[in-house]
Amino acid sequence: MVEKYWRYRDELKKKTEREEAQEGQKIAAFIAKEVKNFWANVQRLVEFKEMAKIEELRKKTVDLHLSMMVDQTEKFADMVASSFNPTANEAQPPTTVEGTPNQEANVATETEIGSDGE
Repeated sequence: MVEKYWRYRDELKKKTEREEAQEGQKIAAFIAKEVKNFWANVQRLVEFKEMAKIEELRKKTVDLHLSMMVDQTEKFADMVASSFNPTANEAQPPTTVEGTPNQEANVATETEIGSDGE
């Protein structure tokens, strides 16, 4: 009877230790799951911020390209408008796209000057 009592107590003690170990494992598993979820959320946040930066850089590049195209279009429009304006053509010799005087216009002007001077 006494021996049965001590055996019962030892078994109860071992059972309690096993239950405590299992409870500790459950708590550790829960904490590990929460930590994993936390870092997954952090990873999603980092990816979102990276995508936002990439999108911002892309938008700046597109805006810069658009601005350059608008400026170039304005220059060409001014050149076309000045070619249709007869008073502007008489005052200035025709120019090329780079803005340097046209060689043919200079030759014609020199020929006209030479014929008038004789």
